[in-house]
Amino acid sequence: MKIKTEKLKELISKVSVGVGNNKLIPITELIGIDVNDDTIQLIATDINNYVYVSDKIATNEEFNISVQAERFVKLIGKLTSEYTELHVKDNNLIVKANGSYTIELPLDENGDLIKFPDPRNDIDVTIDNSVEVSVNTIKSIVKIAKSSLATTVDRPELTNYYVGDKVFATNGTIITEYRKELFDSPQLFSSKLMDIISTFTGENVAMKVEKDYILAICDNMSVYSKVSEDIDDYAIDKVTKFIGTEFDNSCKLNRANVINALDRISLFSSTYDNRAVRLSFTENALVISNMKSGSIEEVEYMEKKSNVDSFEVYINADMLMEQLKSYFGDTVTIEYGEDFAISLVSDTTTQIISLMSV
Repeated sequence: MKIKTEKLKELISKVSVGVGNNKLIPITELIGIDVNDDTIQLIATDINNYVYVSDKIATNEEFNISVQAERFVKLIGKLTSEYTELHVKDNNLIVKANGSYTIELPLDENGDLIKFPDPRNDIDVTIDNSVEVSVNTIKSIVKIAKSSLATTVDRPELTNYYVGDKVFATNGTIITEYRKELFDSPQLFSSKLMDIISTFTGENVAMKVEKDYILAICDNMSVYSKVSEDIDDYAIDKVTKFIGTEFDNSCKLNRANVINALDRISLFSSTYDNRAVRLSFTENALVISNMKSGSIEEVEYMEKKSNVDSFEVYINADMLMEQLKSYFGDTVTIEYGEDFAISLVSDTTTQIISLMSV
């Protein structure tokens, strides 16, 4: 089969987000290539998510193979010819472009070429009963909320987004709420699944949620994902109660100025004090200092609504920095007045960040 090299590069770039590269699970190190009916389809998986990308081509050839992802992706990325040809011969993939390259294909225990498994064969792949969501909405959720997810499996449910009439992400110390209804019935979406959907290049994605799987389709790209069984463990009542905390005081600041000041002051915090910095909400400015108060900066308020002349808290510098960087907009509104948390608030989001006791 023959395909424009730039088109092949585009397809590979899209499917590569699904390559798991887990050396303990060989299928995650492969890319499936299925050519038939004048269509090429590429498949990749991390074993929980299967990514598909396809395009029409003019060919009389048919083959269904799997190829080692790393070498194949690197080779295609280095090609400069206008067209690339792919042929299967004697258990090898022959790639003809700038030159001719032979890639040995993996075989199964019977000595046959490996055909990439496709869990969609057992499901209804139509988009009946699906929910249409803007891809930009998914991108926004990932930007604002991903840093709030747990990164360890101590509580596996917290490694997922809670997606329903609102979207929540929490690691137990930070909670992010994105006020956008996606589903009537809540679901858990893995971080990887949301990352994949955020790479879709179409305008809207059709998302279909069934008992055992989630199917998301957008133009020539789709992803199949297993449904998480941990939703009953997700303490949504506690999350919504915490996110609903009412603060009596707030101030609006230039976000870049806060980030830059925090970046400089955090140079003087250390692991010995758990990377703590002091935030002092004074009459005219937010004062950021290190624990020893030897380093200090002021960021003037753009607006302030407060019932107290001053209020002081301690917070982990890295945690605050990460949330500020994910925040939308040039200005940031910080709510304060409680001894356990502060809040970053926008029109569509709320981020609750736990404070430190020192």
